[in-house]
Amino acid sequence: MFKDTFEIEKGDVVAITGGGGKTSLMFHLAGELSELGRVLVTTTTKIYTPSEEKYEKLVVGGEVSSGQGKNISVAGRKDVEGKLHGLTFEEVGKLLPEYDYILIEADGAKMKQMKGWREDEPSIPPFATKVIGVANIKSLGKSATKENVHRLDTFLKMVETDKGGEISLEVFGRYLQRGDFFKGSQGKNILFLNGVEERKEEAEALELGNQVEGLYFGSVREKRIIKHKKINAVVMASGYSRRFGEEDKLLRRVEGVPVIEHLLKTLSGLPFKRIVLVGRSGELERLCGRYGYDYVENDRADLGQSESIKAGVRETSGGGLMFFTGDQPLLRGESILKLLQTFQEEDLITRPVSGGMPSSPVIFPERYREDLMKLMGDTGGREVVRNAGRIREVEFPERDEFMDIDTEEDLRRVEEILEGRKNGVGIEIANTSL
Repeated sequence: MFKDTFEIEKGDVVAITGGGGKTSLMFHLAGELSELGRVLVTTTTKIYTPSEEKYEKLVVGGEVSSGQGKNISVAGRKDVEGKLHGLTFEEVGKLLPEYDYILIEADGAKMKQMKGWREDEPSIPPFATKVIGVANIKSLGKSATKENVHRLDTFLKMVETDKGGEISLEVFGRYLQRGDFFKGSQGKNILFLNGVEERKEEAEALELGNQVEGLYFGSVREKRIIKHKKINAVVMASGYSRRFGEEDKLLRRVEGVPVIEHLLKTLSGLPFKRIVLVGRSGELERLCGRYGYDYVENDRADLGQSESIKAGVRETSGGGLMFFTGDQPLLRGESILKLLQTFQEEDLITRPVSGGMPSSPVIFPERYREDLMKLMGDTGGREVVRNAGRIREVEFPERDEFMDIDTEEDLRRVEEILEGRKNGVGIEIANTSL
């Protein structure tokens, strides 16, 4: 529930700013909180007068009207042409003892999803304990025009873009980082990205979450909210491939490309905070540099896969860890994205399962870093998974994409599968587990 994710407690005064769903979020929160106590909904700017089912009592000036709701009071100074004019900070302050929760719409955007702020905006009371800044991902792809943006000139200067230009991910990221959602706030600040309802929008939300600290995303309409978790990718590529022979299997070519480069290409553009390759050769380092990833030399590779894991843990910080083996050239970007999106929903170890068999890649939450650093030998992360208790497994229908390469025969099968993909033919093979 939104109230739980935002950690709203009895006695909180929550101000809501920005654009793209402020009023909807406020009344949704009011509905959730009304099950726990008395709720006041008001504004320090203006809001449309709500319909009767949204409140138990509507107080406008000295007049009181009854509605169909329960435990929710809505208050304004006056009603002009269907709009409630807001209370002063002092007037809201006097009402604090009467309610368990107070929700305040503290900003105006003229029904537009994006805005620039005047010097006197937003209108956040100093006693607000939490401030929720709202933006809407539906703004992406729109044009920076007066039809889409409130106070366009101020907005254009803030995000450094041209009038009529597209609201790209880069521009939107600057809006989230530079917007005055929390100007004057003395409470806890929360940034919520509303309207995230499709797979593409979820991928965009993950990318934006890597740019902005502590982003929440979801959809008020779909009653869904997630606290974003940043994820680092670690590609383990320092094994000795003893079953394959003397040659480094990761550098063998499949369709003219080194085995590992298929994975490196797939990772390109996916919403990771950072991508790190752990290897032990100059050629792997050069490949890594070609894609702009970070390279770490594993000088303890002879001690087993655990050293590759620990090297990746040491090199990254501030986020979960998704471990890839370099010999999975059949992995699809959409499958990786599905795992990333599933992990956002629950802070659990997350791995793919196909045909009843678990596979790589596996995502470990931040809290498992210490456990991963204690691994020894060639067991990989299986020991941590076994000791975790509850984990999240994501079912995939195609087993072939999770195949890894251990032998020349595996390599030939991969070539057949890739050829089959081009021709629209499915080839089923046995899967390999972690």
